[in-house]
Amino acid sequence: MNPITLYLTSNFLGGAGFEKLALRLAGGPVKSFFDTHVAEGVGELVISIVGVLLFVWFARFLYQRKIFLRL
Repeated sequence: MNPITLYLTSNFLGGAGFEKLALRLAGGPVKSFFDTHVAEGVGELVISIVGVLLFVWFARFLYQRKIFLRL
């Protein structure tokens, strides 16, 4: 779809990219809730899933608006 733009965006967000943003959105009380009420470690799984969903959502957003980085 738009791998160069996604790669650069991930690097601009920091070393972990979308994972850091997912930690900001789903970390803290959300992670604690899943760790205590479901099972230990599920909070980390939720953070990883949110990171992947953010990545896919951003790729879809760029594709629908036909935003491509051409070199």
